[in-house]
Amino acid sequence: MRRLELTYASKIQALLKEQVSSLITKAEEVGLNAAIGSAPLFNDRFIELLMDMYKKAGLQFAIQTNRYLAKEERKDVFFNAEVLQMIVNILGQQALSLVTRMDDTTKQVLLDIIQQGELEQRTFREIALAMEASWIVQYPRALTIARTEIGRAANIGSMTAAEKQRFQTVKVWVSGQDRLTRTYGKKDEYDHWILDGQRREFLEPFEQAGRTNGITAVAQQPGDPLAPAAFTINCRCVVVFEAKRDANGRLVRK
Repeated sequence: MRRLELTYASKIQALLKEQVSSLITKAEEVGLNAAIGSAPLFNDRFIELLMDMYKKAGLQFAIQTNRYLAKEERKDVFFNAEVLQMIVNILGQQALSLVTRMDDTTKQVLLDIIQQGELEQRTFREIALAMEASWIVQYPRALTIARTEIGRAANIGSMTAAEKQRFQTVKVWVSGQDRLTRTYGKKDEYDHWILDGQRREFLEPFEQAGRTNGITAVAQQPGDPLAPAAFTINCRCVVVFEAKRDANGRLVRK
């Protein structure tokens, strides 16, 4: 996951910068406010990058999970093309939703910069430079996007591979347990340290109450798109699987 993060974070940052630069170029013709309100900032190239990231992360983890579980039955049931299509089906809508949220956030930040610049009677170029220096185009934001979405795709890939097995599995939450791991002790809204090692039936969700917001996170796996943002953003946890066996030690068929 770390290798993929480093690969895609720089690509994401490049596109973030490109979008803002393109907006500034357009604003020279029609004005800053008109340029921001005219069209979405993030185009098809951004969605293509996200989908490429989803496919690579999802397939890598699907292959690893299948390789591990296939040893139990000594029979491989994995087909790359089929699994890739399942991952794309699951995460295609996520890509569109993410781009929409990013567009809204970016536009609001840029509008705030414009309004502040107008209050301070700054020139067009001074406002443009402030936009180009904003946190929305900096590497930490790009890394957060890459880390979150790679983790999301990796775990969905693992779930997809486990779902295709002919025998039943139990899923296990595995967290990093380091200084970056969410904990209530650090005043985080959710605690992934506590979730480490918890087991669930394959279709049974993991659940955890928010520390202050009153919202219970319900997730089939780490990074579940349906879970709250405070539960998934920057999450590095993974889901792993154990084969279920009967009293005689035989695999339990689905």
